[in-house]
Amino acid sequence: IAFLHKELFENAGWLFSEDIYSKTKAETGLEALKTLQTQIINQLLDGERLARIIEFSALSSDNYSIDNLLDDLEKGILKEINQKAKSDIYRRNLQKVFVEKLIGLLSPGKASLRSIPVGKINGYESRIVDLAQTDLPSVVRGHLTNLKTKLAAAAGVSDKMSKYHYQDLLKRVSEALDPK
Repeated sequence: IAFLHKELFENAGWLFSEDIYSKTKAETGLEALKTLQTQIINQLLDGERLARIIEFSALSSDNYSIDNLLDDLEKGILKEINQKAKSDIYRRNLQKVFVEKLIGLLSPGKASLRSIPVGKINGYESRIVDLAQTDLPSVVRGHLTNLKTKLAAAAGVSDKMSKYHYQDLLKRVSEALDPK
């Protein structure tokens, strides 16, 4: 997660060198970067991956858990919110993608866990896991509830676009936690 924060979420300039990108593409790379970041977030928070994390964290409290994963992602992706600081357009897009993914995990659906049975040389066994009946929605709800408090505090930031962004995220999170 630290690598992803450093190389993709915080400092992705190396992926879209302005000198090269401006000569090869009509756009600035904003949407291309958001698409790449969205794909990574979707892979990190994929149902099968989350189900496996839940399974392994059940073996020992020392094992990496869903709560640990979300904490690690939030520390980097939401750092401006935690610091009540200005957020640029790249970071605002990333934060929206992440928050929308969290909101979606309140109703996570099902995941298929595939494994190779002991003694078999080919083929898989599958088990369907209803993620709504795991700790996942509870953990996500807890994170969104904490985020709501942080967003309310961060909405006082002096930068106008960041303020609008934090107010928008606050509205999205509030509606997700308390749908009318």
